[in-house]
Amino acid sequence: KTTIGILGRGSFGTFGGDNISETILTGVNIQGFDNAMTTADIDEQLNQIAINANLSHQFSETSNINIDVDYSDFSNPTLAGYDNRFFNNDGAFAIAPLALSNDNDVRVNIAVIKADYETIIDEVRIETGVKYGDVVTENGTVFMQQVNEG
Repeated sequence: KTTIGILGRGSFGTFGGDNISETILTGVNIQGFDNAMTTADIDEQLNQIAINANLSHQFSETSNINIDVDYSDFSNPTLAGYDNRFFNNDGAFAIAPLALSNDNDVRVNIAVIKADYETIIDEVRIETGVKYGDVVTENGTVFMQQVNEG
């Protein structure tokens, strides 16, 4: 008359590497350069875990209770640096390089518990339940630009 279940899953990984992109501008150009080259250096982690536990109990042919507990945790810290170089059509530097970086830390934590009770009294179905959920989200992002040598 009682069923208990547990389910879990997770994903974990580290990603990253260098990426070079080039943009060639044509037509009317007020930017002061004809070619932009960006080198991106990215270090990213992805961690996700989810767990569910459930309990179902049948008191009689006409009454039962179901209880579910869910927990999920997700984090995605990323550090990325971008080196931007700007050239004229002849390959000479057109304007000063621009170094940017961002440090991004995302975390989402979810916890939920719910209980449902069902019974039949004199051919009338009665259902009731409660549910509580808690979600915490943290997004910390820092953008930085290199100025001179600093």
